[in-house]
Amino acid sequence: GRQSAALLVVTRFTPGYGVHTFSGMIYDGTLTDVLLRPHSPVLGQVGWYFGIAAFDLLFLAPVVLVLAVALQVRPELVDVMQALPSLVLACGIAFAFDFAVACSAFWTQRYYAVADAAYRLLFLFGGVAVPIPLLPEEARPWFDALPFRWMRGYPAEIASGLATDDIARGMLVQLAWLVGLGSLAILLYRRGVRRYTAIG
Repeated sequence: GRQSAALLVVTRFTPGYGVHTFSGMIYDGTLTDVLLRPHSPVLGQVGWYFGIAAFDLLFLAPVVLVLAVALQVRPELVDVMQALPSLVLACGIAFAFDFAVACSAFWTQRYYAVADAAYRLLFLFGGVAVPIPLLPEEARPWFDALPFRWMRGYPAEIASGLATDDIARGMLVQLAWLVGLGSLAILLYRRGVRRYTAIG
């Protein structure tokens, strides 16, 4: 119950909209106009990302409330407060991942296929299909080695009281993934823009 409610909230803060916003701009050429503006196109994507997430959360809040009452779920305030820093890190990781996937449109017109494959991996390995703390201990290291748990399932685990890892260590892992995926997204964007302007 608590895990499901927490995952509902986390998934709305860590969506994947870049394929509909940024990838489309690359494909149809409207990125050209955006590149001529004084502000960075990345800032626009940040606005889209968190704006849509906040809008979705307004509609999700009543659903979570009804679910909590129906299932008699009472989240512990301590767990929720501990989960907030992890959720902030997860949002950053998810944005970097989403933006890196969206940048695939610089090199292929099949960016929807790339995004679909990426988000299927996120569903399977991020703790949405199966809560990772409930998996056999032998399987957990495989899930820990990938970024997906840290951008989706881990904050929900903390909020629902299921986190079995040291929380500070988990957030350090999240920070490492944020730096790694953020660096990858920047690299792909810069190389993609050079390729885009050269062809255009």
